[in-house]
Amino acid sequence: MFESSINRDHNRNFFLLIQIIFFIKKEVEGLSVGQQKINNVVRRFSYLIEKNKDGQAYSDFKEGINEGLEIAKDTFEENVEKFDFSCSDEDRDARIQRLQNLFNLLIDTIEITKKPNYSRDQLEGIYKGFEKSKKLFNEFIKELI
Repeated sequence: MFESSINRDHNRNFFLLIQIIFFIKKEVEGLSVGQQKINNVVRRFSYLIEKNKDGQAYSDFKEGINEGLEIAKDTFEENVEKFDFSCSDEDRDARIQRLQNLFNLLIDTIEITKKPNYSRDQLEGIYKGFEKSKKLFNEFIKELI
């Protein structure tokens, strides 16, 4: 009788342990799926930025545009966790506008100081690259959502 009670307790504890293991496994898989989605979003936006860079930027202005696009890409990657792409209680247009506003705010708060190696044309190109990145993000987010 005493042995059957011990076996029952052992079986119950074993069953609880199995449930905990499956719960933890499910949580970890959920996190990795979420991280994969974030990585996929970053990768797709990075590809769009790279595709829109001028491969033959032979002027300071065009080099600046490429630099501005690169800075915007890096800024998005560093702040991607701030973007909630899955908010399903909003209609599509409102979600697109909210995400666009957040991206614009991030880009507009970047401060570029005139470094000794940045010419005036390069600085103007960087800001032009920022504006171009906003348009690209709009295209990207409309396709994504």
